[in-house]
Amino acid sequence: MDDERYRRVRDLLHAAAGRKGAERALLLDTEPDPEVRREVERLLAGTGVATNDIFPEAAPAPPRDLGPYALKREIGRGGMGTVYEATDTRSGARVAVKLLHPYLRSSRERFAREARLGRQVEHGNVVRTLDFVSIDAYDLIVMEYVEGWTLREMARAIVPEPRLRDLARQVAEGLAAIHAAGIVHRDLKPENILVDREGAVRIMDLGIAKPGDASVALTVPGQFLGSLPYAAPEQCAGGEAGPAADLYALGVVLHELATGMNPFQAGTPGESLNAQLTFVPAPVASVSPFLASVIATLLEKDPARRFASARVLATALARGEKGAWWTSRGFRT
Repeated sequence: MDDERYRRVRDLLHAAAGRKGAERALLLDTEPDPEVRREVERLLAGTGVATNDIFPEAAPAPPRDLGPYALKREIGRGGMGTVYEATDTRSGARVAVKLLHPYLRSSRERFAREARLGRQVEHGNVVRTLDFVSIDAYDLIVMEYVEGWTLREMARAIVPEPRLRDLARQVAEGLAAIHAAGIVHRDLKPENILVDREGAVRIMDLGIAKPGDASVALTVPGQFLGSLPYAAPEQCAGGEAGPAADLYALGVVLHELATGMNPFQAGTPGESLNAQLTFVPAPVASVSPFLASVIATLLEKDPARRFASARVLATALARGEKGAWWTSRGFRT
């Protein structure tokens, strides 16, 4: 299957995931390529689909040396590319190099846009993008190397509340910087949040981010992009995903870190989508009323009922129970 067919499989899969019965069948009937349709039907019959689940057979390993970058080891893999620890031989600096999957060459414009957006954000809680280059038919995004763990790895155990508050505040600070640059992440999840050895948070992977002014459109209206268990209701409904969608995703991440489970994870994509649209989780009982209220506010179905901005959220978390956000709700410490 060539890269164009993989793109069509991905697009049709996400469009069909939220439909059932005759509506889904009618949508699948619009696909003229029987191979694409069969692959989508096979994936829909499985137990679940995330944005990084669709891969063809393993591509050949890249050469060890790509221009000035000496690749050392693979450290991550996602829907758009594979990430390697590398050395910039010109300076000796340790860097992370993300290579676009060879079968996604038709998505080169999206990959280059990820690099452009990344270079617009300079903040201590966001992984820095250093360069975008094409070398020997390989497209590379060069980023700062961060040694640490993802929140997915940390989610294997319940995170204590003091640490959870600090993580939440740092992610909010990073999102505030991303949003201030006019960018919406659209795929915030534990796999895209790193914590270094000093405890500092780094948000990464702007692969499906978009400029806030929507000046560049690389998706079609109604097309779903993101990871269903972390996607805001407005994303799931095919609507506009603004900064409030990133705050909702953070709420899901915090709920998962506090309880050990994602409240919207379900057996099939359609069930996850329906849960995002209709299910309201009970307040988290294992944390303080303050943090439980923060998480519940982030998970409001109506974007207007969430925090006004990531900056407002960061301030609320920094000031805690003594801050105006909490005391204005009628609570006193």
